[in-house]
Amino acid sequence: MAERGHSYNAGVTAALHALCGRRCYWPDCNEPVIRFVEDRPVNNLQIAHIVAAKRNGPRFIKMDPEERKSFSNLILLCHPHHTLVDRLEPEKYSIELLQEWKVQREGPEGAALRGVRDLTEERLLEMISETVVARDKRIYEAIKRFEEVDYEAS
Repeated sequence: MAERGHSYNAGVTAALHALCGRRCYWPDCNEPVIRFVEDRPVNNLQIAHIVAAKRNGPRFIKMDPEERKSFSNLILLCHPHHTLVDRLEPEKYSIELLQEWKVQREGPEGAALRGVRDLTEERLLEMISETVVARDKRIYEAIKRFEEVDYEAS
């Protein structure tokens, strides 16, 4: 996936989409990753850098170029929140605050990916798959428990 001249590893974008909870990383924002426009699915979120991609960008610090576009430095934001964070009021949104949003949104599944270096795309996709399978298993088990209480509602 490329966004405004940036190219991101397919595993990185897959991880962001898998771990964002299907919505913007901004706390309590319910903008979904995908919106349907004229019956076609359209990406509704933008990749945002925690540490700026460009020298004159908000929250810029010296960093290796590969680290700058790594999973640990990226979040997904809806267009209005991305504009607020990077253009309108960037001084309000510190590196630490955006990292906190990332940790909160990704939960325990994201913890496995944080701080991982030299991760191959293949291993990242495998980890995402494992996370999705574990999530689906938890949902299935919850539905089974719910069936015991109210079969029709489940």
